Amino acid sequence: MGRGITSGHWFSRHIIAVSWRYVLLSWVAALVMVSASPTLIAHGNYDQPSGSGKATLPQESGSAPVAAPQEGPAGSLFTVSGSGFRSFAVVESIKLGGISVLGNRTVNTDADGNFIAASLLVPGLDPGNYALVVSVGSGSQETTAVGIFEVTAQQRDTSSGSPEAGFAPLLDADNLERVFNFRNSTKDWIFYDPRPAFAAANTLKELRNREIYWLKVRRDQDVTLNGKAQRVSCADKGTTFENCWNLVVW
Repeated sequence: MGRGITSGHWFSRHIIAVSWRYVLLSWVAALVMVSASPTLIAHGNYDQPSGSGKATLPQESGSAPVAAPQEGPAGSLFTVSGSGFRSFAVVESIKLGGISVLGNRTVNTDADGNFIAASLLVPGLDPGNYALVVSVGSGSQETTAVGIFEVTAQQRDTSSGSPEAGFAPLLDADNLERVFNFRNSTKDWIFYDPRPAFAAANTLKELRNREIYWLKVRRDQDVTLNGKAQRVSCADKGTTFENCWNLVVW
């Protein structure tokens, strides 16, 4: 009789111990899941006409929606940074609207589970909101975070005046030989030459904000063009290595 009671007590204590172990493991697992929840931040490259800002991109699971999703037109660049992922894991993919934007580069998380993927190109999608999906790790170690990215309409180039008006500070100083501009829309070069003989031949009729212009000058000069302080220069003047071309973002 006594041995039966002892056995019963042992069985009860064993069940209780197993139950408490299960509860503790469940708490630990829950804590790990909470601490491993990844977050994403996407922001535009301020050197690109992307209408840049910054927005936190939450996970799908119970996160509040972003009030002002990150935005940028097709063809602009943006950066994605993430945190809360596994340490030293490979960023397997970054997709915007189902299209991979990571390319063939290799991005890994650091010891704290953070990563940065810069200079990602917004694909040629129609304007609208698209899922930005980041997958880190593979197989049973894979973690995925999802956010929203708005692809905006292309901004129209706005004219800022004629070459004669825009380059007046250089023209007044007799320091402008020639200007070239490459048009992405038509894939051709247009030019402006201030000499009277080229008045009818010039194809550059107006200057546009955010466009890139190649200027050939005769000498160094500090000048303000389109409200921006610039320094144009002429290197190795009078030698076979002379280079008097300057790149200016209007």
